[in-house]
Amino acid sequence: RGSISLKSNQPRLHAPVKGEHGYHDLDAWRRRREAKPNRPELSTGKTIRSSPGLDQTEAWRLSWVMIGFNLVWLAALLAGASSLLLGQEDKLPNDVRWVRESSEYANLCRQTFRMAQDIVRDQIKNSSGQKIAVVMDLDETVLDNSLYQVERHRLGLGFTQDSWSVWVKREEAGLVPGAKSFIDFLRKQPVRLIFLSNRMNENLAPTKSNLRKLGVLRADDLFLLRVDKPDTKIKRRNEIIEGKGRMKKAGAYVVIAYFGDSSGDFPASSEDAFGKTHFMLPNPMYGKW
Repeated sequence: RGSISLKSNQPRLHAPVKGEHGYHDLDAWRRRREAKPNRPELSTGKTIRSSPGLDQTEAWRLSWVMIGFNLVWLAALLAGASSLLLGQEDKLPNDVRWVRESSEYANLCRQTFRMAQDIVRDQIKNSSGQKIAVVMDLDETVLDNSLYQVERHRLGLGFTQDSWSVWVKREEAGLVPGAKSFIDFLRKQPVRLIFLSNRMNENLAPTKSNLRKLGVLRADDLFLLRVDKPDTKIKRRNEIIEGKGRMKKAGAYVVIAYFGDSSGDFPASSEDAFGKTHFMLPNPMYGKW
């Protein structure tokens, strides 16, 4: 006889079985999946609690986005602070900046030389038959060394004789405004130009070379630079007037005008001499005050 089987090909639904690692059926797995553990946040050590609809991968992604945002913000903050510090470091002191950037400084220099030109012209007319000379200081009177001041400032250093000597040998000084026009005027007059400077005499060659590059040197110009500490400007001025020492060969001269940027560049005399035979150039960067 034939028989009918009551068995079904559909899988039988077994009751949940709890093993060592939990329930081994689908519902149990889902319940365990929804009960997600807390995880520490990488950047702060705080805990990110999973919320409904935010799976484990999304939580990690959000954490990395927050870390990236914090890093970008920190980088921007550091960049701003660096720019501020750099700006403060590059800002020149007012005295140096005034010389290098202000129109007031340049115009004062030009004004001094223009006034002097008219006065010297009259003095030349009234000194016929005499050996006459104009005595000029070099630094901050003819040569502009403000770049040296800038470089020393950026290094956080002051003046030293060694660093100054290195600067002089670089032959990079510029011209004080108005100096070349005045010297060009002197070249057309029967007057000797004498440069009297506290630059060391050992730097005479680079000093001449620097002046030559700037177009203000002539072969017959006389130089009285400093030999040693006792070789003061007072001593050298007397040599010019008396025709002694280094001026013995050239002979004595009548000085009709002195130019400088400090009181030590002029003979001790009354204040009335300024604007007549003494002409002062502005220099707020250094000096004995």
